[in-house]
Amino acid sequence: MFPEANAEFQAQPRMNQVTIAPAYQPSRTLEQRNRRSLYTYRMRMQTAPLFEVFNQPSYDLSCERRDSSTVTPQAFTLMNSDNSVDRSIAMALRLQREEDSVRGQLQRAFELTLGRPATDDEIAKTSAHVKEMAAYHEQHQPELIAPARELDRTVVEEMSGLALHYKEKLDVYEDYVPHVKPWDVDAETRALADVCLALFNSNEFIYVY
Repeated sequence: MFPEANAEFQAQPRMNQVTIAPAYQPSRTLEQRNRRSLYTYRMRMQTAPLFEVFNQPSYDLSCERRDSSTVTPQAFTLMNSDNSVDRSIAMALRLQREEDSVRGQLQRAFELTLGRPATDDEIAKTSAHVKEMAAYHEQHQPELIAPARELDRTVVEEMSGLALHYKEKLDVYEDYVPHVKPWDVDAETRALADVCLALFNSNEFIYVY
């Protein structure tokens, strides 16, 4: 499967023998994309940013044991990447389907992420945060970011240096099924997603549970 990728990664040129390879395009449906990384198609000339920042082994060597590191880009990726935001919104929508009250939603969030009930202090703090962020999101609507439908490409002839310019069509987006994005949901959902994102980045979730 081909997971979603940011526009910068998608626009990277990929060389294939003596020509340029097609641009990266994600799998069309959610059922195809939402799978374990084990099923991800791997490309030698283009490493997925999420895998690279978490010490993906080189394709050129056998790897009997993975390297382990704790570096700043990993924290930034888990907090700010499109994938993390998408997952937090998906979690918030599930909580809203399963529970009617904010308190019930937050209690369910702790159960699903950390495998335990939330304490009274945690409920109080996260409830206050949801209220604060709902007011913020009411005043700050996210800007819709549509995926590019085509990319500008350039191929340079080796001997003469003559450049050939063309446009490559990204046909997967003609009937693409996207994840739910921030601009697709209301302020209350985005505020609840902020708490989900914080839980996903907590030490208890990453290192313990």
